[in-house]
Formats: sequence, C-alpha cells, structure tokens
Amino acid sequence: MGCAITNGYSLPCRTNQGGIKAVYVGTFNDTAMTFTYGTVSTLNEILAVGGTTVSFYTVSQRQEQGMLTYNLVPSVPNGTTYYDQTVEVVIEQVDNLKSNWANILAQGLWRVIVLDNLGSYWMVGLVNGAYVTTSVGGPNKGYGDGNKLTITFMAKEPLSPTLMAINAATTLITGP
Repeated sequence: MGCAITNGYSLPCRTNQGGIKAVYVGTFNDTAMTFTYGTVSTLNEILAVGGTTVSFYTVSQRQEQGMLTYNLVPSVPNGTTYYDQTVEVVIEQVDNLKSNWANILAQGLWRVIVLDNLGSYWMVGLVNGAYVTTSVGGPNKGYGDGNKLTITFMAKEPLSPTLMAINAATTLITGP
C-alpha cells in the first residue's frame, strides 16, 4: 500500500466559524499561470503566483449568503477519487448589466478564489477550472424576498480547494 499518514487529529479550540466574505472570479488560463507551493507545514498551500496571471474580480457577499462546499467522490472499484468543489454566490438587485454579466459567467471557464470568515483564501478550479452549473433567480414572490440571482460554480478537481497565502491571493485580486 503506497498511502500512509504520519499524524492524527486533535480537537481545536472552539473558535471555528463558517461562511464567506467575498468571492473573486478570474478567467481560467490553464498552465499559463504558475503556482509555488509550500512544503511540510504549508504543503499544498499556494505561496506565490507567477507566469501569465489574470485579474480576479470581486463578488461581494452579505453575511450567510454565499458558500463554498466540497465533496469527495470516490470509486473503490475503479480506484479513483476526485472532489466536487462548489461555490454559490448571490447577486442582488438584478438589472440588465448584472444579467449580462451572469450570461458571460455561464459561458466561460473560471478559477474562483473564496475568502472565508476566518480570513483564509481558497482556490477553486485550480487544475481543471470551474463552470457555472446553475443560475437561479428573479424578482421572487414577496416584497422581502428581494430581486436576486444565485449563481453556482462547480469544479471537478483532484484535491479539495487549495489554501492560498494572503499575499498570493491579493496579488491576483483586482477589485470590483
């Protein structure tokens, strides 16, 4: 058996918090953008970016509005594993400009950076890119429901979302 673990897991302090603050979307440019990864304690963390980088644009989110999830998809008979990485964002007060922007997202292939409420940045679609798989919205029913659009990005990746060092993420983030 080629797989081995070298440590266990202990319960952390109860300082955990869910949710995301913002999402940043950039064009997937395959291998033109390069990544420098850490070792040992920062293994599989992106420490720096290089090559042909692209700009990542902000999609702000209210508290408890957007989310990042990932699920392991194993096949014991086939000896394979991959992760479904999913990012859900909400766009409020949909107008023609925002609707057209959502249409462009639906047609492209993206990398997505998620800033969580603990201050960590996560890259989704690192190797294969992320597609928009659903876009659901409208003026809804009640006055309090809001006119909004929920856009879902999905990536199928060999690993769970990749942690990014703050300086690596902020190097790519352009703004609104």
